[in-house]
Amino acid sequence: MDGGEDPAITEKYTRSIDIYDPTTWGPLNVHDPELFQDDDGTFYVFSTDASIGNTWQGGVQVRRSKDLVHWECLPEPALGMWDEEMKEWLGFSSDAEAYTWAPSVVKLNGRYYMYHGVIVDVPDNDNRPRAWIGLAIADTPIGPYLPADEYDPSTYSCSTVVRYTFTRTPGTIDEDCLNESGGDWSKGFGAIDPEVVFDVEGHMWLTYGSWKGGIAILELDPTTGMPIDGYPADTIENGYGTLIAGGNGIAIEGACIFQYGEYYYLFYSLGDLLYDYSIRVGRRPISEGIVGPYYDSEGRDLTTLTWEESHRYGNKILGAHQFECQYGWRNPGGQSLLITQDGRILMAHHTRTTFRESWYFYLQVRQIYFTEDGWPVANPNEYAGETLREMNPTEFAGTYKVIHTKRGTSWGFVSTYEGTQSSDEVNLEDAIETVSENVTFHPEGTISGAYQGTWSISNHYHITIQLEDNQGTLLGTYKGIVSDALDWSRIGDVERHTLTFTAFCPETGEYFFGNKE
Repeated sequence: MDGGEDPAITEKYTRSIDIYDPTTWGPLNVHDPELFQDDDGTFYVFSTDASIGNTWQGGVQVRRSKDLVHWECLPEPALGMWDEEMKEWLGFSSDAEAYTWAPSVVKLNGRYYMYHGVIVDVPDNDNRPRAWIGLAIADTPIGPYLPADEYDPSTYSCSTVVRYTFTRTPGTIDEDCLNESGGDWSKGFGAIDPEVVFDVEGHMWLTYGSWKGGIAILELDPTTGMPIDGYPADTIENGYGTLIAGGNGIAIEGACIFQYGEYYYLFYSLGDLLYDYSIRVGRRPISEGIVGPYYDSEGRDLTTLTWEESHRYGNKILGAHQFECQYGWRNPGGQSLLITQDGRILMAHHTRTTFRESWYFYLQVRQIYFTEDGWPVANPNEYAGETLREMNPTEFAGTYKVIHTKRGTSWGFVSTYEGTQSSDEVNLEDAIETVSENVTFHPEGTISGAYQGTWSISNHYHITIQLEDNQGTLLGTYKGIVSDALDWSRIGDVERHTLTFTAFCPETGEYFFGNKE
């Protein structure tokens, strides 16, 4: 692929679109993407109802691709009709008012099952939120998806999987099942961001939840796709599932679990989606079961975080960053993971930018690798069909633009690209993009430039970096992957083929990655 000539790459972030014609959008206007591959190999992305100027009306957006580079946005929504119980529960007075977030799709029993949900402030609930997750089913991946009870009324009495009414009334089933907060509406699980996962024994689970009360996991019946103990889950004693991460009002959402090797990995989005969003990772041994809690590389239980320290923990696999003099990215999140039919591990997510207004959000797909320590690392570049190959150390040597990730507990006020200031303090390590510095990897195995240290390549493409600052202080041992890449972020019609590395230090929980100039 010639990156300098492919308009899908060179014009991805600059091309003009018709905001009223979804077929012109391509990868633009994607929020909370769910990546799915059908049996014929076609890739689909299902995403939240969202668009520039809120011009999209009705149901889940659908995109499809044969190569994960060129994306066709379909003009019609995936949802064939709105669920009447959903509209009543959430206070939507008409189809025109209804909307939904963060769909998840799985093929089951020869059908396509879509889970989707939303939180809204409901006037007859004293403007406190209500949240709802429902199941819709279709015969094709693009739909139309119908509420489960409309699709198959003989099997389903309703399509509601789980819902939550946020009240301050003690003694309700909501309070008893969710928390000990006296019914404080900021603590209950937010019934959004559903994601299906199967454990190694074949059991089917749903993760869901938000910054209101953390991430829950709930077992499903694989014959129906509904909670195994009955549905709606909120009508069942202790039916909401188990807390596996977050809580305490921490801004955590969009979780998904991925199984690889000896661990279950929990990927989640953290922060305010306009200002300090990032993608984090924790893990848990498969031998201990899929139900949490999950831990970051420093051993921190992700159910015990406090608001002040929440951005200090969890391995930040992707955050705000910019390679110098290139396009830069802010607030990545809403991720989903997929193992393709040819065995590649891919992560789809949305991202805002450092160069366009915050309502411009793009789909990005990155290849995920695992280090020799069993921690995931992400290719710094968007996927372009690259495969791992034996990497000659002499070929790898050279000058690189590098990013050393930052996590911390600094808080302050920041602005979006268009100048809108955050109403509350946000985490500055995540809100302000980390700009690259230059480092040279010398053929004899030493490092100079913004950092010092040593490096080596083993087992074809595994890199080990002993990284030091320029005062000679050891920053840690970083292990990762070296591969070919296509640098999508370079501005203009330029040579984009390059080499890249991505590495992680478990002792510090920080990532180190870069592209060769």
